[in-house]
Amino acid sequence: MLSPMRTGAGVIPLALTTGRVLLGERASPCSDPDTWAGFGGSPEPADATLVDTALRELFEETGYAGPIRLVDRATVVQGGTRAHVFVGLVPEEFEPELNWEHHTALWLDPMTLNPAALHWTVRGFRALTAPRWGRRRRGA
Repeated sequence: MLSPMRTGAGVIPLALTTGRVLLGERASPCSDPDTWAGFGGSPEPADATLVDTALRELFEETGYAGPIRLVDRATVVQGGTRAHVFVGLVPEEFEPELNWEHHTALWLDPMTLNPAALHWTVRGFRALTAPRWGRRRRGA
């Protein structure tokens, strides 16, 4: 019998003023440590939708509770996990207040990211959506 597919949801924030994305370097207690990832995780009982999961995880992992518009959802599968990843358009870059899951975070140009350093969810998401990322700047 096949094991059920695990599901998760997350956000890669993209600042409209700069066109850069916020990624966190995963800490060693997490799976895939030392890779650069968005902010996400598994649904909890209070989450009515995957959007609820993604926004809750963003707040838990970065402390961000400001304005955001989720766009460009992509579903990425690896092994027994299906991840629903969104770009979250935010007005400007913010300073994240990281929890234990990431030991650092940086705002980066999405077009110059080294795929080898990326978490599998970001690699897969980037392959599906990266051509559109550079056009998200305000006024573009």
